[in-house]
Formats: sequence, structure tokens, C-alpha cells
Amino acid sequence: MISSSSLPLQNSPTFKSVTWTKANPPKKPSIVTNHVASCGLHSTDIMRALKKSAKMARAGHDLNMGLWLDGRAAQWDYLSWLPVESDNSFEEYVNRVILGSKSTSFCFSLFNLQCFEDVIWKWGQTFSRLYTERVGLPSGEVDIDVFLGRYSVTPRGIHRDPADTLMFVLEGSKRLMFWPEEYFQGHIFSKGKSGSETLVGIRIEDYIDDAISIEAKAGDVIYWPSDYWHVGYQKESHSEVSMAMNIGFHRKTECNTVGAINDLLMTISNRIHRNENEFNMDDQSFIAPTEKAILDLLANGVVDTPAADMLRWSKMKFLSSCGFLAVPNLKNIEWDMEDSGNWQLVFKGALITYRTNAREVEVAANGHLETFYTDEILSGILEKLKNGETVYLSFQEKYTRIWKFLKGAGAIIPA
Repeated sequence: MISSSSLPLQNSPTFKSVTWTKANPPKKPSIVTNHVASCGLHSTDIMRALKKSAKMARAGHDLNMGLWLDGRAAQWDYLSWLPVESDNSFEEYVNRVILGSKSTSFCFSLFNLQCFEDVIWKWGQTFSRLYTERVGLPSGEVDIDVFLGRYSVTPRGIHRDPADTLMFVLEGSKRLMFWPEEYFQGHIFSKGKSGSETLVGIRIEDYIDDAISIEAKAGDVIYWPSDYWHVGYQKESHSEVSMAMNIGFHRKTECNTVGAINDLLMTISNRIHRNENEFNMDDQSFIAPTEKAILDLLANGVVDTPAADMLRWSKMKFLSSCGFLAVPNLKNIEWDMEDSGNWQLVFKGALITYRTNAREVEVAANGHLETFYTDEILSGILEKLKNGETVYLSFQEKYTRIWKFLKGAGAIIPA
């Protein structure tokens, strides 16, 4: 059995990496002990998010969630086993499902957790900004997901995802097994639409002796690179309830023909540039020189066409959300006389990115983007907001639409 190392978060492999590609020397799974208490999130925050997502699922929304009873995916009856308002804790929720379904094990997962609770969304942006300032934005996206239940083995079995991941163990304990990329070379695997790969037709027990084993308790953080195969695996029947929240920094794996050019340029741009301050906001194209050169080579006339617009809009939204593609919905909020006063960014990680021309300004805030008529006064206010300054926002008809947008996007609050 290969042992793992314990290390402080600021010295973790992710911080030491210079890009989201393979590091030299290779990054390895590691554990950071007793860190969760300082991250500012609590189990109650996660439970509120799960209850909100359950309401949306019952209302017919298509959410990225999974539910397994005795290792089998629940199909037609899964809505019956989602959290309800009377579930006061994760243990109470899990026990209700296990007893009600007459099962011995239960596992629940939810992706895009940041979309269901403001506290988690703000935490995710701040955490992502902390990492991407050091290693650059990922070529794919940033996402937060949660796994909870009472189970001995991850229902999917041994798999890998195209994401550098940090798992925050909030309740119970977790034991993860890891194998390097080349270990299962030649084995058959199935491929998911998100780029994940799951081994087919193997017994986990046959490979345990060669695995890197990491055991974590509540309060610990486990890190692993995207190229490592992994599985949650307990030594014996798992009797306690566990709950862990993951934040993943995804890399692009495959893309369709329509999005190929945009994905290529986003990958190149995110590898070269560390943050939005390295872009010239006054540049009419908002495209870095390297990207523009590639566009010119790919096809004459691509720049200053809808293709270039799509690239610019994608980049602006990506920067304003700190790398998240799935973001909370834009709220329909009014702006009236009582709202006039001093305003500021919600927190340092909430970004505003904008681009102006003679008549219009394109504004991205918290992953949303809209276009407005502009003037020098508005441009000056946006620049101050972006720089973290407090500004006075007045009730003027020509500006109320953009103030409503910034407020509805959750980017600004009264100072």
C-alpha cells in the first residue's frame, strides 16, 4: 500500500502548478488535515442547497443529480427520496431514505451546487479566484458538487474525471483509493458526455494493494489531479453517514464542431493569461494578440464577425464568474428612488468585466452579460466598481436598467 502525504493547503500541488496541464514532477493525491473549519461553509449551508434543488427537481427542472439505493441507480421513484423540509440533518435524511426504501446503502450526488445557495456561490467564487490567480483559469470550467449517504463503494466504481479536485469532508469520514493514469492502460472503460471515464468489468479488490490510499475525517481536504483513477472504498460495511463537497477545476476534453474554435481559443487564452487585468479593456475586439492571430489563420473575416463576438462574450462571462459556467439565475429586481446611494461589489471575488465602444458597453457580472447604451460617466462608474471602489448610483432613467442588471446578478450591495 502506498502512503499519502499530509501538507498545508498553501503548499499543495495545485498551488505549485503553473498550468492546468501535467506538472513536472507529476502531481499526486494528497491530504490537508483540519482545514474545513476555516473555509467558512457549514453542513446547514449544504442542506439548504439540497432542499432548494429538490424543490426544483419536483417542479420538473432537469438537474444534474444522482441517487443510488444498494448500488443501483433509482429511476422512476427517485423524486420520492430527495430531501424534504422536515429533514433536519444529513443523518436524519439518510436514515429516512434507507428505512423507507428498505435498502442497506444509499448515495446521493448533486452537481452545480453553487447555483442553489448564495453562501456557497460566494464561497466558490472566492476560492476559485484564490486558485486561479496562482495557476490560471482552467480550460473547461469550475464546478461544486456534493456526495452524501451511507455506502461502502462509490456506485460508479473506479473512474476518473477531467478535473483537478479538492474534496472537503464535512461530515463522517472518507477513504479514497487512487491509481496513476498509466496503471489501467489497456483496460476497457466507458466514457461519459462530460469526459469522465469508468472502468468496466473489474473487481476493485484485485487492485487495492497497488492503490494510493487516503483516509480523511470531518475537517480534512483531499486533493487529486485529473489524470488519477479513483474510487471511494471502505474497508468494511460503512455504518456512518458521510458528506463531502468537491470543487473541481475542469479541463476540456472533447468539443463539437461548432464550438471547436471557441474552445481552442479559450484554452490558449486561459493558459497564457492569469486574470482579466492582462487584457486591454479598450481593445475593440477584446481578443488577445495570440488568439487574434489564430483566428486570422483559421479563416479570413472571422474577426469582427459573430464568431469573434461569441468568443468575446464567453470570455467576459467566464472571467466575471471566476471560471464557473453554471451560475445562479439572474434575478428580476426593480430599481427605484430608495435604491439611490453608495454601492460596492458584494465581495472581492465578485467580478465585473466590461467592454465599450462609441455607443454601447457590454457588461459581464457574475457570469451574466448584457449590452447597454453608454457614456463617459457610466464607463467611469464601471471602472471604479471593477476596482473595488464604492460608487454613488443615482436614480436616473438612462442608468436604471444597468443598475438593475448588476443588482439582479448579485454583483453589488449597498455600501
